[in-house]
Amino acid sequence: MKKTLFTIVALIALSCVSCKSPAPSDTKTSVDTTDVADNSVETIQFHSSDLAFFGLHGHVKTVTDDGVTSLEFDPDGVLTAVYGTPASQRFNRDNQGRIVEMNGYENHVEYEWGDERPVGSEAQAEGMSMKESYTYDERGFVVEIKHTDDGDESVETFTYNDVDKQGNWTKRTSEGYEYAAGTTTRVIEYYD
Repeated sequence: MKKTLFTIVALIALSCVSCKSPAPSDTKTSVDTTDVADNSVETIQFHSSDLAFFGLHGHVKTVTDDGVTSLEFDPDGVLTAVYGTPASQRFNRDNQGRIVEMNGYENHVEYEWGDERPVGSEAQAEGMSMKESYTYDERGFVVEIKHTDDGDESVETFTYNDVDKQGNWTKRTSEGYEYAAGTTTRVIEYYD
């Protein structure tokens, strides 16, 4: 029961975050040029702390995981809904506009930020506590999560099987964490 509860908290924490508030202070747009098959392709990269929180790139509108719309963003890159629930009902930000807390029905998660993205979290649920630390690759994808629960430690690793033209993963496989192992497929819709 305890592991199941923390698995649910961990999945929500990893999948969800943010609140409807003014755009994060770090929202910006830049133009990148990439060589693809002997042709130079110019893409507009859109950045915000909410997109960084999820390891997303580009001007993302929605993310659909395994057929269910999980994340919705406004044109400024601010998360507006998580699984259909207004983000403002569950998330708190710091003075830089970054997501720092998630309040669930029976849980509370606090996030620790590094330079550009969360590096860890601590979840409280029904009197229990679980800590996580995140390791990223050069693309900004989570490649490892260390879970610590009452002194027990487990490690979950991620492999990214498919990536779209904006540099976002569309299929990944997780291993090592008993309740979250498996493959996730997602579709990302972008603003024009």
